Parts: sequence; C-alpha cells; structure tokens
Amino acid sequence: MASARRPRRRGSRRDYATVLLTNATATSSPAYCKDAVVFNSQQCGGFTTDTARFAAAG
Repeated sequence: MASARRPRRRGSRRDYATVLLTNATATSSPAYCKDAVVFNSQQCGGFTTDTARFAAAG
C-alpha cells in the first residue's frame, strides 16, 4: 500500500537559498556541535548570518 504522504524535499535541492541564522540557532549539545553545524553550512553552499543583518537586508 502506497503512503499518502509526499516526501519532504530540502529547500537547497529545489533552488531555494538556505540561510542559517547563527544567533537564532541552538542545541542542548556542547558548543562544538553548533560550531560544526555552522561550519558545515558555510562549506556546503549555504549562507550564514545573524538576525540583525538578515532583518536589515529585507
């Protein structure tokens, strides 16, 4: 039986620009985990900024 749910697609794979707001991102893990997420986002074609710059750009 086929599922009625449609698969979710990543925004970056649908030609949307992805932006990680570094001061609006949190984890209960150690700080180096968040640092790794920010680093990976920057290295994999995503954009990173903070909320003040993001709001000013709009």
